[in-house]
Amino acid sequence: MKTRLFEEYVDTKKMTMQALAKRLGYTPQYLSLIRHGHFPITGNFIVRVCLTLGRNIGDLFFEDVPEESGSLHGGDGDERA
Repeated sequence: MKTRLFEEYVDTKKMTMQALAKRLGYTPQYLSLIRHGHFPITGNFIVRVCLTLGRNIGDLFFEDVPEESGSLHGGDGDERA
């Protein structure tokens, strides 16, 4: 699971990491671990973020799916006939 949370709130300067952490009820250190992929995004985290910020899950969270996948074409990715 990936998130756009930090891009939408911290990177755009809407709020600092400290302000976001305080609003969500987490420490800035915990959010940093999630941001850098050192801690998994849990269901409880997703629910708390969405309820607190009034956002839909699809706005801030998405599956980490590889862009190049042969399984989408039912083969090895070779499109030649």
